[in-house]
Amino acid sequence: MMKRKLHMWSHEDEEKLKAAILEQGLNWKYICKEVFPNVSPSGVKNMYYLLLKTDEGFKEQIQTYSYLKRKSKFNLLQKQVMQEEASESSQEFLMYHYLEF
Repeated sequence: MMKRKLHMWSHEDEEKLKAAILEQGLNWKYICKEVFPNVSPSGVKNMYYLLLKTDEGFKEQIQTYSYLKRKSKFNLLQKQVMQEEASESSQEFLMYHYLEF
């Protein structure tokens, strides 16, 4: 197995990592493949946790991003449930009128 060299993170690398995380989430393998091919997934993950500890602005961005992502998933599920309920009530209405005639 090929051992990777230790990656020295520059400020530009940190910014690229932040952008990749906000775009792709915590998909370490994807980020390594597409953004940092010479860094291991655990190296990217470790840098993420270091950024969370040292960069308060990034931590707030991640918390906001996570909140909005959860909220959008909840809203999507809520919308699907409402559509299913509307569909069921329409079917019941049609069935009721069909049986009347």
